[in-house]
Amino acid sequence: SIEDRDFNLKYSTSNGAVASVVFSINNNIFATSSGSGTFYMYTGGEAWLPNPGSYTVSIRALSANGSELSTDSEVINILDDLSHRMRKVFISTGVPYKNVSVAMKKHEYIFGSQTVESGNYNSNITKPYPVRVSGYGANWQQQQYINKYQETFLENFNYSVAGNAMKWYSMGNDGVNFAQADRWYDWHTANGIPVRGHTLLWGKKSSTNINNENMHDPQWIEDLMEGSASQKLQAKAAINNRIQQVVSHYAGKIDEWDFNNELWNYDHYRRMFDGQSLNYNSGQKASHDPSGASILSEFAATAKAANPNIKLYHNDYNIITQSNTGNAESFRDLLIDLRDNHSVPVDGIGVQGHFGNTNRSKQHLTNCFDVLAQVGVPIKITELDIGAYSSSESAKATQLENVFRAAFEHTSVEGVIFWGFWSGCHWRDYRAPWQYQGYEKSEDKNSNGNLDAGEDTNGNGILDRPNLIPDNTSVWVETAQATRYRSMVFDEWWTESDLIADENGNIEIAAFAGDYDIIIDGTTIAKTLPTNDDGDTLYLLHDNGQLLEINGEFGIIEPEDGATYYYNEPIEIGAAYPDGSTTAI
Repeated sequence: SIEDRDFNLKYSTSNGAVASVVFSINNNIFATSSGSGTFYMYTGGEAWLPNPGSYTVSIRALSANGSELSTDSEVINILDDLSHRMRKVFISTGVPYKNVSVAMKKHEYIFGSQTVESGNYNSNITKPYPVRVSGYGANWQQQQYINKYQETFLENFNYSVAGNAMKWYSMGNDGVNFAQADRWYDWHTANGIPVRGHTLLWGKKSSTNINNENMHDPQWIEDLMEGSASQKLQAKAAINNRIQQVVSHYAGKIDEWDFNNELWNYDHYRRMFDGQSLNYNSGQKASHDPSGASILSEFAATAKAANPNIKLYHNDYNIITQSNTGNAESFRDLLIDLRDNHSVPVDGIGVQGHFGNTNRSKQHLTNCFDVLAQVGVPIKITELDIGAYSSSESAKATQLENVFRAAFEHTSVEGVIFWGFWSGCHWRDYRAPWQYQGYEKSEDKNSNGNLDAGEDTNGNGILDRPNLIPDNTSVWVETAQATRYRSMVFDEWWTESDLIADENGNIEIAAFAGDYDIIIDGTTIAKTLPTNDDGDTLYLLHDNGQLLEINGEFGIIEPEDGATYYYNEPIEIGAAYPDGSTTAI
């Protein structure tokens, strides 16, 4: 198991009479190399991209007149922890030693980031915060930041989630004003970026006075929930209206939603409607106390009725960042309890991944994923950011690598999504993989990472800075995090190689699943190479400038079983694929 998946084969000999070497893999000739002393199967930068398995690599050493001088062979066993992220591909070109190039364009795996579409512009300030990814309402100076923001996002990510634009408090009093959320959605759709929804409900409030301020969702809803029986009914109607309208508005456009954000840490909905007795940090997070259906099952039913294809994720923090698997086990138990005992759908698990100054190994993260996988649903890292104010860039990059390797290798984890990528509009600017030079929101923080007393903010917790107009892209600094991320996603986990068919015109490779340009005879053919749960090979036939998908398993169709023949009567044998086609047999 190694990180470099592009192979060449070299044969060295001290026999000066050897003028050429024939390279074979599993008895199929791949190349003949001429020279003296050292011979390579490929001499033009081409590569062998083997599937996991066992291969017998053989050589025949020939003299100048073609006489065989010696033979040699080795068995190579290829192992790959990422075989489930790849697709085995067989290409039949019909031409011996045909040149074929494969160039990846986009991963199938989710490598995403949150993007922003919120905030009000101040026309007198040219600093980048806040950014609207759509560019809506920006003046020319603000648009310079936004252009670079858009460009960096599209160069590095294939998936997104709205930072604030789809939260209740961003969508008007009733939570159904779609103007901002639609702008955000439309920009991503226009650029071919799939998205998920965040969040239908949020019954948790990050507050030191939790008894007075219990929810991120509107205060008027909280007041009704905490009121009389009739007021609770009014609240319930308003909540169901919010869910129904939002889900139906985006049905077929956004079919994956965070349902009730951070319900493991604290959920005021269950507390008020169900009589749940848990208190924040009480340690009573692993079960839902009351028996019977939960209010969440009613809210989920509203969502399912509005969009039968919706997938409801349960998203929370401190699940994988803790030093042991205790929180993962507690979250697992709560989700199983909600699903099995209280009729609450659990279609997916979101773990946020706000790492701060934590240092968690790849093995620890794998252990947490193993625990969560016992729920039997997909997992996503939904809100990744890394580093304390004092963390070194190298430490952040190392932690990032641990997260991505654990996630990409784990069969249950379907993607990793940063909670922002640029410090100019990041909730913890010092954690952003791309930094805006000259605009450090945290530069006046004290040694504890808090704003010094008396610091002036602009209402967003962001310190005012002098006006800075970007005259070039030097204000964007790629940190070690970004470099490490790109080295994995676009180098180590990226398939882009020149290939050569064997003596029969066939090529067999293992390629990371995604969208490709495959170039044969100067013609570029766009092809998606998807993963396959059964590990089946994708069989492709190059025919008249096209790559046709064919069924790789064919069988005898004639003579029929049990047929009888006269002595010396000719017997015709025919074969076909299950669909009756005979192409390439």
